[in-house]
Formats: sequence, C-alpha cells, structure tokens
Amino acid sequence: MDRPAQEAVTAARGFDLWKLLHGSLIGSLAIGLSAALEYVFFLLAGRWLTPAEFGLLSAASSILLILVAIVTSGIGTSVAKFVAELPAEKARISVSSGIALQIAVALVAAALLVGVTFLWTPPGWEDMAPMLVAISWMMPALALGAMLPLVFQGLHRITEFGAAQMANVGARILAAAVLVDLGLGAEGALLAFFPGALTACFFCFSRLRSHISPGFIDLEELRRIARFSIPVSISTVLIGLFARSDVVFLKLFLVESINDSVGQYTAPALVARSIFYLGCGLPLVLLPTVSASRDLGRIELGRILVATTAALGLATGLADRFGARALGFFFPESLTELASLLTPLMIAMSVLTLVYILATILIALGRPGPAAGSLLLGFVLFALGARVSIPGATLGPSLVVPALGPRGVVLALTVGGAVSLLLLGGLVWRESRPRPSHAMENVST
Repeated sequence: MDRPAQEAVTAARGFDLWKLLHGSLIGSLAIGLSAALEYVFFLLAGRWLTPAEFGLLSAASSILLILVAIVTSGIGTSVAKFVAELPAEKARISVSSGIALQIAVALVAAALLVGVTFLWTPPGWEDMAPMLVAISWMMPALALGAMLPLVFQGLHRITEFGAAQMANVGARILAAAVLVDLGLGAEGALLAFFPGALTACFFCFSRLRSHISPGFIDLEELRRIARFSIPVSISTVLIGLFARSDVVFLKLFLVESINDSVGQYTAPALVARSIFYLGCGLPLVLLPTVSASRDLGRIELGRILVATTAALGLATGLADRFGARALGFFFPESLTELASLLTPLMIAMSVLTLVYILATILIALGRPGPAAGSLLLGFVLFALGARVSIPGATLGPSLVVPALGPRGVVLALTVGGAVSLLLLGGLVWRESRPRPSHAMENVST
C-alpha cells in the first residue's frame, strides 16, 4: 500500500476511534444520569417503605425489568442494528414493522403472565401475585417505552436515547411519591412504572416522527426482524438476567427473613450495578458502529478493551475504599448490614460489563447465536451455583456446601460471568483475525 493510501487509512481509523470514544462518553453520561435517577427512585423507596416492603418491591421490579427485557430487547436491538445499516426509506419501514411486532409480542406476554399467575404461584410468593397481575396489564406500555429509545441508538442519537430513559424514570419517581403517599406501599411504587413508560413513549414518538412510516408494515421486514431478534433476545435477556436475577434467586432460595435479607442485599447491589450502567455507553455506540463497518480493526478494539478494564479496576478500588461510607450516607442503617458485599459485587459487575461489550460486538457482526450460547452456559452455572450456595446443599457423602446466603449469590454470579467472558473473548478474537481472502485483497492492492 502506498503512503497516501496508508495515511488515508490511518486518518479514517483515528476519526472512527474519536467518534466512537466521544459517543461512548455521551452514552455513559446519558445512561449514568438515567441510572442516577433509578437510584433516586430506590433510595426514596427505601426510606418510604419498611425493609420487608422494600424487599418485595425489589423482587417485583427485578421481575418486571427481566420480563421487559425478554419482550423488548431482541426486537429493539434488531431494529437499531438494521436502522444503522439501511438507507433512510428502508429504515423507516424497519422501525414501523418493529413497533407493530413489539406491540403484538407484548400483548401475548401479558396474557401468558396472567395465566401463569393464576395457575401456579411458588410457595412463599403469594404476596407477589397482585404485583405480577399489575405488571401484566402494564406490559404493552412498558414494552414500547423500552423499545422505542433503541431507535435513537441505531441513528447515533445517543443524547436523545438518554433523555428518553431519564424522562421515563423521572416521571416514575413523581408518580411513586404520589402513590406511596396515598398509602399504596410497595404496590404503589410498582404501579409508578406505568406513567414513566407512557412519558418515554410520548417523548420518542414526538422525536421520531420523520423516521416512522405510519400504517406501513412490510411483512418481509417483519419476518426478518423476528428471525434475527430471537437469538438477539436470548443474548440481551441473559445479560439482563445476569445483572438482575441475583435478588430473584435470593427471594427463591433463602429460607429465613427473606424480604429483610433481600432488602439489605439490594442496597450494595444498587451501588455495584452503577459500574455496569456506566459501562453501557460503550456497547451502546459499538452496535451501530460495528454494524455499519463490520471492521473491528478500524475501531482499535484491543485498546478500547484494555482502557475499559483499567477503568473498571479503578472504580472497584474506589468502591472498596469509600463504598461502605457511601452506603451509610444514602441508605438507612437497617439496609446497610451487608455493606461488606459491595467490593465483591463490583468485581462481578465489572466482569458483566466486559461480557456485555463482547456480546454486543458479536451481535453487530451478525453472530448473535454464538453470543447467546456463551451467555447461556455462564448463566446456567450462575443459577446452579446460586441454588446450591444460598441455602447450602449436600452433594455427596464428603461434599457439603455451607449455606452462604447473599454471599453465595455473589460468588455464583462472578463464576458464571467469568465463564461467559472467556467464551465470548475467544469468539471475538476469532472474528477479529484477518480472513485469507482479505489478506489476498491487501496483497493485490
């Protein structure tokens, strides 16, 4: 390659890298602000509610967010990828078809949730039945409120993506203040998710009018989104399960003081999840960037991953030094008994952040299936580890696992995440290697 061509490639790489880093910073800021509002919601709920009510809200909201991820993430992420790849007119058709598919899937999910709630309730979950029914009728609005902001992702309009998220949580906080003050307790705090979702929908529709073809649904595009969204949904749902199901496992497997322990665990878990949310800015920008270019070399992925790992280590060190004091400042003393779990949780969430980044890269490269398989294996290990380590178990004549309670779920989360990280890292490394055909093209050039 001659010198002018080499300089052009270098300039292109530098421009792409700067654009990616700039977008990641904006994305992290936007997600960080919306996550901060999310924390405000739970901080206020922790002060408004008793520990038992707060534990009930924590479990119900985790189920809500997991279900919303199952219903929306595959479709929303697929639409974002196609919007980044397609010309404007075809992108509008993709958005409209995605909205129609999302509404249909949300209605089916709501009906299934109602049926399951009335037919089967796990022992000890009787207090969750009204909460699950409320989630079911809120599902269509919750689904659109989560799916529509992802269109901004495909358009590289990350600031508006964050604004939609903040509008959602901000409206939820205001609604929760009113509903809890009316004496509705944990149920009122959960119902506040509905006006939050409606606010996000209104914001997105008002900003995306020119990117939607009203009444135009292309069946072929709808089928294409549905086919691609299945493995994408599995991948993104598993990431959400990794980050959210720890409190659900505690609710399922603890045998004493269940709601109190879940509430006390939630305090350090909320702070630890901040590292995961702040790290979401990078995959938010990587998806459309890699989808459009399909060239990992141009975005200098190795340097980005090294810098991200260093930043995660620094954040974990700061949490180890100052985290317990921060928990005491934000939460009442009754919810800070498990402050010692903050540093292990930060390590687990750092691993999940890297997992999310690598899985997003594979999805953008059109390989959601291998990403889903790697995540599934890690999550199965997480679930099995939680089942054994939280209540304790006898696995053989000479192998007895002690009851670790909340510490057990943190250990299981770390091990499961590490397994997925190793598998995803190997897949991304293989995808980043130059193909023989590419090498021959470079020689001929």
